[in-house]
Amino acid sequence: MIGASYQPIEDYGLIGDMHTVALVGKDGSIDFMSFPSFDSPTIFAALLDRRRGGGFSIAPDLSGSAQKQLYVPDTNVLFTRWLSAAGVVEVSDFMPVGQSRPNQRRVLVRRVKCVRGEVLFDVRCGPRFDYGRAEHTVHARDGQVFFTARDEQGTAPVMGPQSASSSCPRIRPPRSCSKRPPEAWSQWSGRS
Repeated sequence: MIGASYQPIEDYGLIGDMHTVALVGKDGSIDFMSFPSFDSPTIFAALLDRRRGGGFSIAPDLSGSAQKQLYVPDTNVLFTRWLSAAGVVEVSDFMPVGQSRPNQRRVLVRRVKCVRGEVLFDVRCGPRFDYGRAEHTVHARDGQVFFTARDEQGTAPVMGPQSASSSCPRIRPPRSCSKRPPEAWSQWSGRS
């Protein structure tokens, strides 16, 4: 999100929920996401303007690490892994899918896992609503951090949960995710 240069486009994975998508870089940053639908304005657009576009970065403090991205087979669940002698960590990113209801809340889930070692993470979330044109407020409630801006329909998009203070923060999926993500994607892809 704060990097000095732009990543090559081939360094991005794509996640989505059939209503919107996000581009996740090998460096752990989400550099593009329109919200809550494909044709909505962005909340993250560092892909377009690194300085003013906003992004959501989860990056381990592992200098010289190799980075890899892969999808859980038959799903849209993306793993970004960092491998080094000091430790191995992964961030899984997905957007839950399920039965579409008119008022169903769209959710971006980011999970952090230390596979080996003890690793510190740099977590930065800097949304810039409406391509950086809309102001927003930030407040904490019930262990979550909310970034709120009014869109043209008057609804307030929110983002959470607050990262833990441990060296490997755990980010839980929202309670509304009734199906495990791989199962939901497998069922959807099996219909074609």
